[in-house]
Amino acid sequence: MTVTKEGAGSGSVISSPAGIDCGATCSAAFNQGLELTLTATPAAGSTFTGWSFACPPNKAVKSVCRKIVTIPAGSGSNSSPTFTFSVDYDTYLVATFAKAAPAPSNLFTVSADGASTADLLTLVKVPGPGTAAQLGTFSGAASSRSARRVTACRASKKLSKAGRYKLSCKLTSAARSARRKGSIRVSLRTTFTPTGGAARTVTRTVTLKKTSSGVTG
Repeated sequence: MTVTKEGAGSGSVISSPAGIDCGATCSAAFNQGLELTLTATPAAGSTFTGWSFACPPNKAVKSVCRKIVTIPAGSGSNSSPTFTFSVDYDTYLVATFAKAAPAPSNLFTVSADGASTADLLTLVKVPGPGTAAQLGTFSGAASSRSARRVTACRASKKLSKAGRYKLSCKLTSAARSARRKGSIRVSLRTTFTPTGGAARTVTRTVTLKKTSSGVTG
């Protein structure tokens, strides 16, 4: 039997029992009727999209021998799809690989936009749709030895497309109480998770002054 590879992507196909390692060895002789299992593994940047039976090049009536059997690889993932079948004398099998879609960008920028008595405001610029989330914490003790981190604010917002958005991180009662006694330094973690992509986090320090209208950072 013979295995051929098609498509814009790349990958390899191996057989069990051994004989096909395509790669380099894409043809092998097997006993008629043998149950053979092929495993397709996409290369980095590619996905496996399916199998199909094809006509041997010397077959005169290709409309008779063409027999398409599509076996989805599932969700475009880089899994290793397997296909088990009985070998025929002139079995020709096609493994199709496609180029994987590039991962969506998670690069984004943040800038301060002020603060009120109830909220810490931030501008974010994102490259596409996704979700932005914020978590602010501050030290809850004067002594660094006994310091513990206290939640200052939380926020989450769904973003429909690329552009600029304002995040309003609502201050907790603990943060508002601490501000009445003096300024607090908030470690603000902003995380952007693009739709279908990996999250990225940017951390900056924001100083909230005792007066409710002041903010630096």
